[in-house]
Amino acid sequence: MQGTPHATTPAAVAPQAGSSAGQAVTAAGTQYHSSVPPGQAGPVPGVQYQTVDAQYQQAPQAQYASPNQPADRSMGTLSHILGPFVWLVPLIVYLVKNGEQVNRDEFQLAHLRESANMALTWLIATFIHGLLMLVLIGILTFMVHWILYIVWAIQANSAMGRGEMYSYPLCIKFFT
Repeated sequence: MQGTPHATTPAAVAPQAGSSAGQAVTAAGTQYHSSVPPGQAGPVPGVQYQTVDAQYQQAPQAQYASPNQPADRSMGTLSHILGPFVWLVPLIVYLVKNGEQVNRDEFQLAHLRESANMALTWLIATFIHGLLMLVLIGILTFMVHWILYIVWAIQANSAMGRGEMYSYPLCIKFFT
């Protein structure tokens, strides 16, 4: 720690038996040295001081998404693009992101909600397509609906990238 700027701050540490003057040991066993030699004026008697590097003196700033800075929206992209292939992914991503209290991006959450709604609608539609397969038309309706879902997911992802809202066509709103 030599050559680095430091400041002294009071610490709740107790001198340990066997430690030399100007030293204190915390409960975790970390040893700190006082910057004031023993016997000189400066520190308050009975208060132990420890040295702290200048880079650790400031508390870290919380990162919040704002309209002026681009937010990480990779989970929205993941949800939109994987939705037509794995219907469970949009639901899991939405439920995880909806529970966050810190760094909450309402725009991304709205896109995740739309993607989760479409995934549940797709699940119901797949069941109906399965019933229609008994009459041999279900294969055709399934393929057309699946291709449309892929197109809609790409459009939704593009809209999210442009900062616009998107609503899937023919989608039941389970989450509002």
